[in-house]
Amino acid sequence: MSFSIYGNKILFIFCGEKTGIEWVSKNLDKLFSNISPIFVAGTKSFFNLAPENIFSGYNVTVLREEFHVKELIESYDAVVIPVLSLNTASKISKLITDNFVTNLIITGLLLGKKVIAFKKFLLPEDVIPSAGIKSGIDNIVQRLELFGVEFIDENLKITSDRVTCVLGETDCNACGLCVVKREEDVRKLIDAGVIRVSATTPIKEVPSELARYIDHTLLKPDATEEQIKKLCEEAKKYGFASVCVNPCWVEYATKLLEDSDVKVCTVIGFPLGATSAQTKVFEAEQAIRHGASEIDMVINVGALKSKNYALVEEDIRGVVEVARKYGALVKVIIETCLLTDEEKVAACSIAKSAGAHFVKTSTGFGSGGATLHDVELMRRVVGENVGVKASGGIRDFQKALDMIKAGATRIGASASVAIIQGTKGTSKY
Repeated sequence: MSFSIYGNKILFIFCGEKTGIEWVSKNLDKLFSNISPIFVAGTKSFFNLAPENIFSGYNVTVLREEFHVKELIESYDAVVIPVLSLNTASKISKLITDNFVTNLIITGLLLGKKVIAFKKFLLPEDVIPSAGIKSGIDNIVQRLELFGVEFIDENLKITSDRVTCVLGETDCNACGLCVVKREEDVRKLIDAGVIRVSATTPIKEVPSELARYIDHTLLKPDATEEQIKKLCEEAKKYGFASVCVNPCWVEYATKLLEDSDVKVCTVIGFPLGATSAQTKVFEAEQAIRHGASEIDMVINVGALKSKNYALVEEDIRGVVEVARKYGALVKVIIETCLLTDEEKVAACSIAKSAGAHFVKTSTGFGSGGATLHDVELMRRVVGENVGVKASGGIRDFQKALDMIKAGATRIGASASVAIIQGTKGTSKY
């Protein structure tokens, strides 16, 4: 088997200790068979220990840390890890992105890329592990397989276990990760931070998993108690991430949702963002005390456009600090329809610097809502460790998926039920 079966563009990631490097040096012909050009990345320890000329004679491009990880990994069809060390495997299994290589691999998994690895180097060959250590390594391997890593042996044969699954009358040589038959495992993936799950057809219940990304929203000024109750009932039924309501409904929504996993989100300085920083802090603290665990605050748009960046940061930081005191999340609404790209970059950079957990596109009350361009831009600016919430004008399943593909990790929508049912909603905030 050649890795070329996985696509035209393969990224090789090298890590591991001396024994693994020696094996790599002897098996490059096998690894690079039928692939050109060849792209490689590696840990610092690999390049420190490997011979300087290890890749001489091959059409190899070595990638360094100056590349933007998401943009880099998106251009490849598959990722191959010939020597997977126990340290790296453990970090991947815990979604720890503390270096260039683990960041590459985990981002690849999150983006649904095929990831292929050898597990022969998880322990030195001359080490006989205790039962506890072996069990721990087996758990790491199983978790990586759950995330989508496919293991192979030295002869490039697949070693991952396969199971047979029956969908109706159709036999499927499945991987054991079917979103229909292994729903709880898929939910564990999402809880761990995975933003996309790959699966083979037929897929019958995938849209319901999208619910975990959605803040089910009702922010109309004339919303009634009965409508808020219905909102909360729908959130529990479909498993939405949160309900997003105006501050006056926070306490009521909290009581309705106390026996569920659905969070209560509210809006601060809404919808103009033109209240004082002190007022926003007071609003946020009151809402959190009444049960809100997520705060969507509107940026001071006028101060941003005036380039009074110190005031913008002070405005955000005050809300972030009071939220941190109570363990709540803060999403900063930058109202993209009012900003130039340069101002969007400034707004996202300031929000990240102030400690915000998310940046959010829109209030839904402006002249425009979320666009793919804005979501992609915001994701590039804030990096991988800050969330991006796309909101405003998202009324169907495909658009929600497109936003997630562009980098959104949360969707704000009032047409939430229509989205996950695959129909088109007409409601607005």
